[in-house]
Amino acid sequence: MPPWTSCSVQVESGAISFIAADAEYLPLADSSVDGVVSSLAIQWCSQLRLLFSELMRVLKPGGWACIATLGPATLHELKSAWQAVDDCVHVNGFASQVQVQHAMNEAGCENVAIVNTRELCHYSSLAPLLKGLKGIGAHNSHPCAPTGLMTPAKFKTLAEHYPRTGEGEFVASYDCLYLSFKKPK
Repeated sequence: MPPWTSCSVQVESGAISFIAADAEYLPLADSSVDGVVSSLAIQWCSQLRLLFSELMRVLKPGGWACIATLGPATLHELKSAWQAVDDCVHVNGFASQVQVQHAMNEAGCENVAIVNTRELCHYSSLAPLLKGLKGIGAHNSHPCAPTGLMTPAKFKTLAEHYPRTGEGEFVASYDCLYLSFKKPK
């Protein structure tokens, strides 16, 4: 059974809270949280050890965390196609499972479990793929990311070099990492 299925949320008298904050500097008291659930947020954090140390700080002893994030093979098709267009960085780099595991260990996380899966999204052409990425808020956070709009010539070159399935579909792959851990009691 995947580790994240063992995570549960118990709500007593509506005592569940949601916050939007910088995960590396949470505005929460030490040992104040029973559990943390995060979906596709920590890949934007630049300091994994600081992130997991911060999660351990706010978790109560015995507290748990269930996190979904992205690994380095995410959007590898798009990255490959862009390499035929120019030398700019167009796709974010994501931490590997080994890097995540190391940061969790350094932060003192216990009962660590990581499951790695690959999810595929299929598109009939490149335009809906790119529109879908924009629609979910995926953006290039690399400091050397190009600015401005894509020219029609670049779009054409990108589409020509984008790998396709045998049926001619454009595929966007997501290297998903599902993490769970506990804070020692």
